[in-house]
Amino acid sequence: MNETNKNEASDPTHEERDELVPLAEPGEHGHIRPPDVSPPPGAPPSEARTPTVVKDRYVPHGTILGPEAPQDGDAPTDPLPIIKPGIPGANTLIIAGAMLTLAAATFTGYHAPNHAVARVLSTLYDIAVHSGTGVVALLIASIFTERKFNDIKLGAARMFFMVALLHAIVSTSVPIPTKIDEWILGLLAYVLMLWGLFRLPRHDLSVIGITHAGLYLIVKLGAELDVFAAAAPKG
Repeated sequence: MNETNKNEASDPTHEERDELVPLAEPGEHGHIRPPDVSPPPGAPPSEARTPTVVKDRYVPHGTILGPEAPQDGDAPTDPLPIIKPGIPGANTLIIAGAMLTLAAATFTGYHAPNHAVARVLSTLYDIAVHSGTGVVALLIASIFTERKFNDIKLGAARMFFMVALLHAIVSTSVPIPTKIDEWILGLLAYVLMLWGLFRLPRHDLSVIGITHAGLYLIVKLGAELDVFAAAAPKG
């Protein structure tokens, strides 16, 4: 034991051989060249350093090793949001939706053949209710598309703007003697805004639009049934 220590102490290159060689930096073409460990020119061979090869990997404290360690593919990932941030913002959409709501109410009252006030109030009611059903449609669509229902204010503002735009177009008087053309133009504008504001894949946009249309029809059908029941003669 003492003889070994004496040999290590007498060998001046013992500590140098235990030094770690620094990591090499990649070149301009991405190739890594090992560091030069040759002795400088004119130096005796005894000064040549032998690099120490480290075979063990550093493992932080608390890391689980073995078959129970989590794999990269098993790491949980957060679901994608159904309401992506973007411009225009929520406040801008609310202001624009309010202006479109005012335009829809004005067009409805101006072109109403009778009961103008009642028709204006009905238009305002439809915009308010179906803005709410739009938010519900977003919630339902987030479940079916496995997305995160994240920004309620921005989603509600977008739905309010889209519904107000639809009713503003429907309330105008297009010079064709039917109301079908106005609904077609309004639905085209709704689909265009749905695509432009949410910027989601086609499948996800289809789920939102179909769900919103279904809720719209359910509410309308319920209102028509109430009117029909009230007008039915009592037996």
